[in-house]
Amino acid sequence: MSNGIYALASGYGKSAIAVVRITKKNVLLDISKFINKKNIKPRYATLVNLYKDKEKINLIDNCILLYFEGNRSYCGIDTIELYLHGSLFIIKEVFNLLDSIGYREAEPGEFTKLALINGKIDLIQAEAINNLINSENQKAYENSLKNLDKEFSNRLKIYEEKILNISSFFEASLEYPEDDFEVDEGYLKRIEDDFDFLIDEISNILKNSDSSIRLHSKFNVVIAGPTNSGKSSLFNTFLKEDRSIVSDIHGTTRDYIESELTLGNLHISIFDTAGIRDSEDKIEKIGIQRVNKLISEADIIIFLLSVDCILDKKLLELFENNKSKIIVALNKIDLLFTKDEILKTKNIEKTKKNQDIEKVIGKMKELKLTERVFEEFLLENHNNIIPISIEMNYNIDLIEKMLKDKLEKSYEQNKEEDESYFFIQTIRQKVLIEQVLKYIKDAQVAYKNKGLYDISAECLRNAYLKINELTGKEYTEELLESIFSKFCLGK
Repeated sequence: MSNGIYALASGYGKSAIAVVRITKKNVLLDISKFINKKNIKPRYATLVNLYKDKEKINLIDNCILLYFEGNRSYCGIDTIELYLHGSLFIIKEVFNLLDSIGYREAEPGEFTKLALINGKIDLIQAEAINNLINSENQKAYENSLKNLDKEFSNRLKIYEEKILNISSFFEASLEYPEDDFEVDEGYLKRIEDDFDFLIDEISNILKNSDSSIRLHSKFNVVIAGPTNSGKSSLFNTFLKEDRSIVSDIHGTTRDYIESELTLGNLHISIFDTAGIRDSEDKIEKIGIQRVNKLISEADIIIFLLSVDCILDKKLLELFENNKSKIIVALNKIDLLFTKDEILKTKNIEKTKKNQDIEKVIGKMKELKLTERVFEEFLLENHNNIIPISIEMNYNIDLIEKMLKDKLEKSYEQNKEEDESYFFIQTIRQKVLIEQVLKYIKDAQVAYKNKGLYDISAECLRNAYLKINELTGKEYTEELLESIFSKFCLGK
């Protein structure tokens, strides 16, 4: 790299300490012109004055400097870390100094990308670093540490050795076809055992891949229903802040608003969506189309109705098509009952919920708020409907509990027994390991059934190359751009 790079390695904003990471070959020669100390010892913290000018007149800050030599640094190139007072002004002054001497701000993940290129880490470790930074639960954290510690990489090395061992037999047979090989039966048995070992091991990794990927992704929860049923209010209640505009005007939310929510160890992307209805408004129609796509991809749908809504054909279709992943809530029961009546039944037990819904339906009929289709829907599904009042925060905790239970159940259903095979963290890794397994299986079939050593050898070569892609021995710039663009600055 000709130009040096720098980035703020700590969080942006006022803080006690700000860390600026600077990398370039012979970086110490450049920075030493602007500090008051000489003979900086590698890997020792040194208190220095950092100046704006080589004359060392205009002080920027009194800070700690750490210097890492070449291959002993994180990225494999000479690196300096400055531990500054966490003032935004000081950070800006340091950046101005670095710009003035030919350094540029690093791209996201550029330091880790250099670590990969310089052989400090492999691509699986690089992905583990990003997942570790973004881990939101204990298992995701442990899984990322495991891959960072090369458990998956070391296992892949064993697979590579066994592939090469099997390949050597096929390659020798193809190289000297005129020779009549007398191969020891024990050697042939070891080849068969290696095939079986590889297929069993990689199959177990794949069998657990969906669960291990899920550790590093969020559940998608969509609040859907008719206009003006209280979706934005429920969204804001979950977040305990006003993210969505709340209004009595139908169609206030035009497509969807997304935010993040944590329930226990579950990390959730929650979406407030446009009301499902027929609309002549072109913009609103596009928004509703987007909502329908979001609903189809959701893990859980909170189907929010209200006692004064109209249940039309579109809403019934939404319910029928997504029954298995729906929680139905009936909002605005404060329009039916007094505050005292609601408080008497606050936190009702599940066994009393049916009785509560029957009271709600009776009151809706009495006040002529319901029509036949809606009434039939409520009666048919009364076992699974939660009466709520967002206005009074009534039964919101029950929705949260049901949501948490459903998501945990969903995770447990997908979870395999053996977490020791939780290695796959990304779709990229899963696709490549699937290809490795296919090539090994094809090689075994060609060897066992037809004695086609040339096909077996070619399949094993391809399996070996796919493992190289997995670990980053083989890569393209497009691949690295795709992976490291998801990293934060300074890493």
